[in-house]
Amino acid sequence: MIRVALVAGLLLTGCSWKREHVGFNLVSDSVQLDWNRVVDASSVTVIDNLMEGLVTYSPALQGSTPELLKPVPALARSWTISDGGRRIRFHLRPGVKWSDGVALEARHFVDSWQRLLLPETRADQAFHLFHLVGAQEFNKGWIKDFSRVGVRALDERTLEVELREPVPYFLHLLTTPSTFPVRKDLIERHGADWIHPDHLVTLGPYRLERLVPRERIELVRNPEYWGEEPAIRRVVARMVSEPSTALALYESGELDILPRELPPQRAAVLAGKPAFRSGPRLSTFFLMLNTRRAPFHRVEARRAFAAAVDRAAMARHFYGAVSPATSLVPPGLAGYRKFTPAGVVALLRGQALDLRFSGSDTWNVAYQQLQKTLAEGAGAGVRLQRLEWREFNEILASRRHPGHLLHFGWGADFPDAQSFLGIFVSGSKTNLTGWSSPAFDDLVSRYGRETSEERRERLAVEAQEILVEREAVVVPLFHSSHQTLVREGLKGVALHPLDKWYFRSMRWE
Repeated sequence: MIRVALVAGLLLTGCSWKREHVGFNLVSDSVQLDWNRVVDASSVTVIDNLMEGLVTYSPALQGSTPELLKPVPALARSWTISDGGRRIRFHLRPGVKWSDGVALEARHFVDSWQRLLLPETRADQAFHLFHLVGAQEFNKGWIKDFSRVGVRALDERTLEVELREPVPYFLHLLTTPSTFPVRKDLIERHGADWIHPDHLVTLGPYRLERLVPRERIELVRNPEYWGEEPAIRRVVARMVSEPSTALALYESGELDILPRELPPQRAAVLAGKPAFRSGPRLSTFFLMLNTRRAPFHRVEARRAFAAAVDRAAMARHFYGAVSPATSLVPPGLAGYRKFTPAGVVALLRGQALDLRFSGSDTWNVAYQQLQKTLAEGAGAGVRLQRLEWREFNEILASRRHPGHLLHFGWGADFPDAQSFLGIFVSGSKTNLTGWSSPAFDDLVSRYGRETSEERRERLAVEAQEILVEREAVVVPLFHSSHQTLVREGLKGVALHPLDKWYFRSMRWE
């Protein structure tokens, strides 16, 4: 009886503790805390809760189309647009403080954007600010004086931005972590260690308490946060890349949200559980082809490969979590079309290709299916090389495609086709194909400036026709959707089409 009473007491205490805690799986085995440099979804999830930008998305928002994704005020209380959309003046909220008690100032945004654009920062998403007057020239090193770039602090709480031309999606760009403010004084004091848990200063609803590399990251409520205090006091985010392991942690009670990939072999059973949630997500998985290496230096070979891939056969291994794709731009955005890959598959006969990927056992099985398809249908061999997330990030940092085929997954940073098309413009740091096209660049540039929805649609389609049909430097594989487990009783969990996870909106009931 005493043993039972003690156990019951522990369980009750555990329930009380659980009311203020959430366990979340980040999926990848590492995170990047330097938000000027962040690109991967797991790191974005962490930064979105440690930091904020001028604008954000409502944490309760759901939907799959741009009309449902409206930027709302965050650190900017309001803004005014003038000069035909070329000038935006942001008015910061009064009383916003960093977690060390220092007041937020407009110059913290100027410092961040200068750091983002500095060539030596080597930031993958510097191009997000290329719409600013002088920004691209500064990033390329053509001008050295940052005062010539279209951003300035008019006073402590007023930031003014000058654009080259009106940009329909510019406010959306400011929801991305790369544009969030930084503390230049702390970066200068600590150097590369400014993101160490002992030094990191943030201003979002949470602050970093603990980081165990390749295992977990722990966030706690930030007492200096300007907004409403989150109901969830602590978030323990695990770094578990294998779905079956993550599911075991969920079933043991250690995790409360499995956000992205469930074990495919159990998908049908899990889909019938009350905890199962599904919804649209603006994302695409694809292969980048290296045009610097034979046989893909020839467009005929690239088209042949695109035509040889059996997407439906590969998708079956995901048990409904993905749908076959022939478009880089996902459904719900301008430019989405079902393209028809056309090529002479026999041109691949005798070729020995290598494919590098970072992903779960399910991806390994799916690519084994691709091996079989190419061997039987095209007489070509494919050697698979499975990478750790760290190794994949090293490839991105090197800016060099190491083989024939590189697996890539891209979720929209903002609800616009530009988030996908911009990957492959000339000079993009994420374009590892070795390919560039003035015609493609021109279409993407015109698309970015165009305000007519009808003309934007046409330009996006024409750009994709070059990229995935005519030149076939990218081979789309799948569009994915949310297939998520959320523990019963946890409320305020929105399945955001941009894969945003805002812990500040969650609560236990």
